[in-house]
Amino acid sequence: MTPPSVVVVGGSIGGHSLVQYLVSVLLADTRRQKLQLPMPRITVIEPRRGLINPIAIPRTLVDREFAPITFAPPSAFSDAVLDNVDFVRGSAVFMDSGKVDVQLDDRPEKLCLPFDFSTIAVGRHRAPFVMPPQTTKAEYLTFVNNYADRFRLADRIVIIGGGAVGIELAGELKYFYPNKTITLLHSRDRLPPEPSLDPGFSVQVLDALQRLGVDTYLNTRVTSTAPADKSNFSIGKEIVTTLDGKEFHSDLTVWCTFRGNPATEFMDPKVYASTLDEFGVLKVNPDMTLVGSPHSFEHIYAIGDVNDFPVIKTAGGAVFQANIVAQNLARQINIAQGLYESCKEDIPDVTICETWGDAHMAVIIGQEMAVCQTRQIGLATDLKDTAKIFGGDMSTSTMWKSMGINQSTEFKSLDNHAHNSQSEKRGDADKLASNGK
Repeated sequence: MTPPSVVVVGGSIGGHSLVQYLVSVLLADTRRQKLQLPMPRITVIEPRRGLINPIAIPRTLVDREFAPITFAPPSAFSDAVLDNVDFVRGSAVFMDSGKVDVQLDDRPEKLCLPFDFSTIAVGRHRAPFVMPPQTTKAEYLTFVNNYADRFRLADRIVIIGGGAVGIELAGELKYFYPNKTITLLHSRDRLPPEPSLDPGFSVQVLDALQRLGVDTYLNTRVTSTAPADKSNFSIGKEIVTTLDGKEFHSDLTVWCTFRGNPATEFMDPKVYASTLDEFGVLKVNPDMTLVGSPHSFEHIYAIGDVNDFPVIKTAGGAVFQANIVAQNLARQINIAQGLYESCKEDIPDVTICETWGDAHMAVIIGQEMAVCQTRQIGLATDLKDTAKIFGGDMSTSTMWKSMGINQSTEFKSLDNHAHNSQSEKRGDADKLASNGK
């Protein structure tokens, strides 16, 4: 019997976590070992040659020394993944209910990948500095270092938009460059604007930004024209004006207001009409399968930013959903390979993704403060104690460990970086900035 085929579209944090969990579950199943069941054919479609930790991007854009540890090359992937998963370097261009067409990165022709089971984990379209589009580590480092140079040379930086990215970028800049003028302009009355968060969350965020010295303005809508280029940056001296007549002098203006739609345009709209909404969001059932006519999409899942599961979209949420889908995929694979029948066992129920609370979020502000709200503890009250949860590296080492990434090679030491004298680094950064170096 031919082993089932599994195609995962998107190999970033959610997609990679899925295959890591799925391979681990199947390899650990002693029943499969006794029956000598072959592993399914697992394929990941992803143009990037490695993994980026999206949580750490704000610091990556500011600190050149930190950036290398946030990109994990394929050589650092776990042996279990490398031995049992094929990576196709390209982008999905068409998908129906049984196959995916892929435009390969290194060849003009397309590759057709039929599947028995599939998971969509492609995320959303985002501004380049929020999720750098580069596909190799060298290109990635060149890209983020270019942004770091822009920040270093600017004395007055205006950030427009008080979502998580705007908040964290403002905090990183002020922490790393305490003598620069960092201004955050936000059109709403809450930071971030998520309505499901405890009102105290916004109060703590504002408190942390003010402690750092970030000039923060709420209910302040910018009327200046957005930058014409796609970088979401305005470079050069300008005056940022607001609806109520305020003026802010800026050497570098960063627009953090971009929120793109899910990158699901490759999915056949005729086939997926019942599950795609007008913005490209995929409607899912509690087990993360796509909504559709009865049983039509019980073999296709969606995780992370692309689905309509009612939570604030975060990297941790995508990883949580990946775990659920891995369990359900393992169940379906075992059914297809006759495991339960051979073992004379009842087929287990599907695993349901129960919400961990729609108000689950954390923002890291500088390198010594963070605000966090979870279902288990509610709103944490100590900014500095909360920051310790993220380990000094914006959860990079924790994330890589959970995904089986080998940190002993290819990376700088995470521990050494996290325990550098930050006051010394901050002083050096300001000296370099003032000297224009």
